[in-house]
Amino acid sequence: MRISKLQTVAAALLLLGICRADTLIPAGEEDYLVVPSSSPVRFLSYNTDNLSASFEGSFVLTGGYVLGFHSYPTADHPDWGMYGFTFTVDPELVATLPRWDRFPEGPKEVDFDNFEDFVNAVVPAADLARLKRGEIKSYSGRVSARVDRYWTAKPCGYPEFKVHFLEVVKPPLLVAGNDTVEPRNC
Repeated sequence: MRISKLQTVAAALLLLGICRADTLIPAGEEDYLVVPSSSPVRFLSYNTDNLSASFEGSFVLTGGYVLGFHSYPTADHPDWGMYGFTFTVDPELVATLPRWDRFPEGPKEVDFDNFEDFVNAVVPAADLARLKRGEIKSYSGRVSARVDRYWTAKPCGYPEFKVHFLEVVKPPLLVAGNDTVEPRNC
């Protein structure tokens, strides 16, 4: 079988596209940040005081979330009542986002630095009120949202990731439920 020059050039270009290297950014004495070549964000800065990295650029965050209370106010403690929230990023997007070299699984979950703006945009006000009154224990759904200000740090030796919510891109799919939400701790 004979391979033409055009086929050889096409194969070489394909390999060059596949083999683009990820960028490694020194982050402390023994750590590196890995920025995939396909990343929608660009490295902005590294803060040595709190071991965090900031990135610029907006992108569409896709995934599923669960919102609920993991404790409710009681007669003895009327000031109790804490939200539990998890946003699980779609695997295809996880592969494109910056991560720490020692944690190759990347940002499977992200938090929002403006959490209340996100919640108010994706959960109808009446349903949020039902959640706060304890009539339902949790709310879950899938959403596509434009975000920016991608940020990561390792405050407890394990990475955390945050974004800033801008707008809903695709209307959310919502499901009310009676499952409680487990709190996350370091």
